[in-house]
Amino acid sequence: RATMNKDLKSIEWKPLIIAIAIPLAVGGAAAMITRGGFDDYGALHRPPLSPPAWLFPVVWTLLYILMGIG
Repeated sequence: RATMNKDLKSIEWKPLIIAIAIPLAVGGAAAMITRGGFDDYGALHRPPLSPPAWLFPVVWTLLYILMGIG
């Protein structure tokens, strides 16, 4: 447990937050540009196992956060 506290203290938080914010900002800008695409996706005839439209923003946000961490 002491090692975990030491590891958390050694993280440089400001660069990490900036590194996460950049992909999130780019993703947000892309979402604003393609906002009508979600309506088009909802209007498509999709196979039964296709993911629901609400799942896309959740997954993309998680991916952008992981890209920033990476």
